Amino acid sequence: MRHVFSSVVLFGCLLAICGADDVVRRPSGIPTYVPTGTKFSGPAFLDWAFQQDRMADGYLHVGVQQGQYDVYTNGVPMFEFTDVSNVTFWLDDVILTFRTRLSRFAIQVEYTENVSIRGMTAHFNPPEMTQAVINSIKKINDDKWLVNATVCDGYPTAFVSGPRTWYIYSGKTLMPTEPFRPCFDLYIDPGAKFLSSDKKKFQIQTNAYQMQGNNVNVGDIIATRGSGVTFHGIYGSTNFSFIDVTITGSGAFAWYLDSGNGGHLFQRVKVMRNPNPPVPGGVPPVLSTSADGIHAVGMKKGPIVVDSLFEGMGDDGINLLNWYVDILDYPNANTIVALPMTYWKAGDTVRLYAANLQPLGFTQIVAIRARPDGNSTILLKSSHLKAAIISDRTYANADFVISNNTFYNHRARSILCKGSRGVITNNIFNLTSLGAIFVATGEGEGDYSTDLIIANNIIENVGASGDESYGGSISVNLDSDYVPLAGAFYNISIVNNTVKGSWGKPLAVLSSSNSSVIGNRFVAPFRSGSAIMNFQNNDGLIIRDNCVVGNSSGVTFSNPKIDTGIQICKP
Repeated sequence: MRHVFSSVVLFGCLLAICGADDVVRRPSGIPTYVPTGTKFSGPAFLDWAFQQDRMADGYLHVGVQQGQYDVYTNGVPMFEFTDVSNVTFWLDDVILTFRTRLSRFAIQVEYTENVSIRGMTAHFNPPEMTQAVINSIKKINDDKWLVNATVCDGYPTAFVSGPRTWYIYSGKTLMPTEPFRPCFDLYIDPGAKFLSSDKKKFQIQTNAYQMQGNNVNVGDIIATRGSGVTFHGIYGSTNFSFIDVTITGSGAFAWYLDSGNGGHLFQRVKVMRNPNPPVPGGVPPVLSTSADGIHAVGMKKGPIVVDSLFEGMGDDGINLLNWYVDILDYPNANTIVALPMTYWKAGDTVRLYAANLQPLGFTQIVAIRARPDGNSTILLKSSHLKAAIISDRTYANADFVISNNTFYNHRARSILCKGSRGVITNNIFNLTSLGAIFVATGEGEGDYSTDLIIANNIIENVGASGDESYGGSISVNLDSDYVPLAGAFYNISIVNNTVKGSWGKPLAVLSSSNSSVIGNRFVAPFRSGSAIMNFQNNDGLIIRDNCVVGNSSGVTFSNPKIDTGIQICKP
């Protein structure tokens, strides 16, 4: 059975990277917009599109003539609409190159239902980030080096100054390679010192930790995040579909999804580095987006992400979350004062927490009344338990699916999951700097996940920038020194995954109840000083049939030690 699942995963990977044969082209005869010349105007297209007739089933199908176009947004979104339903925008074989920096979302929609964008490819030139090549390195003392660099041709200089984190890549391969760097993120607190009037030449100061093990070399590429403006903003919507869409750049997230019923579909989507340099003979970008690929906040239903590629992000691949809200006052035993999200309402299920995020219990909202000071009085069905923090579990990105995707060569974590009732299956993860699948909550971003299936994933070379305190391949935990009691997470099944060459903690499960770790394979090389499997404060945890494959001399199999549940297996 494992070989069947592995084949499915590999097939999904190939679809994500090479899935052109699966692109669905527009039906014949639909109304088609013809741009004037080589410039594409989103507002002009929408004005035209919404004047076209709907089909007999009530749906509007409109397309853009295939071709390559330049986009100049001039401070407004390319697409902006609200209260629209049952529309498909066909942009198959339409390649859009954004020539000006975004100051707002490129695509911003609110309160839509059953809208689809199909086939669009979006590039940025100049890119929405900065990268430079290291020209020289000078050691000043045992904890101070001066690193001189030059911004690569075609890249903006606007993002060089100020305290910044620079990500470092091999100048030959434009990606992490053996021997893997111990410090992928170079945080430069003093910022850069400009060495030329055009600001293309600059100098940063590094320390001994950042330079250890030939971590930084002449000829390496360093890159930093861009404008902070996200490409897509989808608010309060239901069933928005992105199919065969490719994004090669963004100043922040590729997609920001917020509130509403959710259930948005991402199928054969590619968030990837632009393979072409911004100028002929130049260096292609080492980053795709400056932040997450998909950042999903407070929807009833989480996204469905299948057969897609996430490569080169400056942060997480997919981040599912809702918000923790501080409780400000307690007028009586079942009434609190807080500043809730705008979408909270009567009937929602909420969870209550102590200040250290120890869960205290569940209740329901009976009524919300706005106060003159901008906060709200919230009446609960039962006692507030003197909780310090509250979250709305009705908007917890439930019923999400992340399956048959490839996550490759990016910073942070591939999946940072705070959603519930979801599946993470048949994905491939390779060269993620901190972690592959982190079911992890922390200050600000909730919530504790429940009812998850994490199965048949292949994880390799993950966590090089992590350490034994943070980082690894699969983790279920609160991101804090405090470890909650069992039951914070519950019903988490981690089954039949393969983890190879992990740093940090290859697997960690903390603070859970009724969870299982079954049939997972941990394959050499074992690069971490941590135990392979790490457990703390669990109740009803089933550990069975896990295998260690390859040279495991000196490796601790579990912490705390268990007598059964993990054993050496033949390759």
